[in-house]
Amino acid sequence: MSTRLFACLVLLAAFSYGADAATYQVTTTADSGPGSLRSGFDAVNSGGCARPCTIEFAIAPPVPASGYFTIRPLSPLPVLYGDAIVIDGSSQTRSTG
Repeated sequence: MSTRLFACLVLLAAFSYGADAATYQVTTTADSGPGSLRSGFDAVNSGGCARPCTIEFAIAPPVPASGYFTIRPLSPLPVLYGDAIVIDGSSQTRSTG
């Protein structure tokens, strides 16, 4: 798995969103539930994100000893359907992971 793909998957982990929001935020490294990457994928696929849809990361400290957050899905993530979907890994600032 390439570093960029891994970073994208990590960034998609946790989302909070509104029904017509154009941005989802991943706020947890958990496999599922509110703020998770999986939850964000489901929201994008259900049409809950206006296009263009951006997935951002805002996982709160403390930062793990490794120096970065890791999202480890317990099963394959759903395929993303549609166009104009951006996964912005750079939104997770260095000061928070």
